[in-house]
Amino acid sequence: MNKIVVTYKNADLDCVASAYAYAEYLNKVGFLASYYISGMVQDEVNIVCKLFNISLINKVSKIQDEDIIVVDTNTLSSIDYVKPQNIIEFIDHHPNSGDIKYCENATLKLYDVGAVCTIIAEMFKENNIPISRESAILLYYGIISNTINLKAKITTEKDISMLTWLKKNCEDIDESLIAKIFEEKSEINIEYLRVFMEVEEKFIINNDEMIIGQLEITNAIEFLNKYRNNIDTIISNVYNEYKVKYVFLNIIDILNGYHLIYTPDQKCLPFLENNLGVIFNDGIYKEDAIVLRKEIKKHLKDLMANKE
Repeated sequence: MNKIVVTYKNADLDCVASAYAYAEYLNKVGFLASYYISGMVQDEVNIVCKLFNISLINKVSKIQDEDIIVVDTNTLSSIDYVKPQNIIEFIDHHPNSGDIKYCENATLKLYDVGAVCTIIAEMFKENNIPISRESAILLYYGIISNTINLKAKITTEKDISMLTWLKKNCEDIDESLIAKIFEEKSEINIEYLRVFMEVEEKFIINNDEMIIGQLEITNAIEFLNKYRNNIDTIISNVYNEYKVKYVFLNIIDILNGYHLIYTPDQKCLPFLENNLGVIFNDGIYKEDAIVLRKEIKKHLKDLMANKE
């Protein structure tokens, strides 16, 4: 049966690169495989593909009863276009959502690395499978993106090692383009701000449903001040659509190396202050470090688990 590698809707570069390259890997080890991208990809995907003349085209027009492999998420609400019973594998680096219990045919493989791209690159390396120029480029910049150019706390030695290996195997990879990619991805089209905020995935902590959005941009404070009303409207719409208890936004300044947590919701503030040990000023908490959404999720999950 044909294998289809998928990821969450409106995918970022780590998602798209992992799906693209893993489909290539599967084909090269003897399976019939394709990747499928749902929704509108994040701008960084288009930026990298344009720089290196890489074409991303779904070879399948509709997901039916194929064997489904999911990369870079293990939360079913983010891949609601596939049937849980068709999923055979999750490959991820996020905390266990618990949704594997609804997937009777699936295995869950979680890795403690900064990017799923690192996992896929290692498969090529460890099994001596030749990697295409396109997959090497996508995986390289996927690792760079997801680890914020190795500045994020989640960065591991394996991420660094795989960057070195990918660069060795593709002469077109150019470190000098990293700043250009980061700057271009910060030029957000406000019409699609909700897509860039990545607010379509909810998760549950201690029976409370919540959504954490994430923006990775330059000049984060200036961006928030300029577009605060737009962000507030999106968060309000998300509350109304998903009926969750809490919604907040993690904004990472990818060049200046800090992050903000923001919410306009007064009932969300005490929850965050009590459970994250932070203090908000006018709905904003600033920390001079890069902390990713997945780290916030893990902290909250671990905290609530210890309270039970």
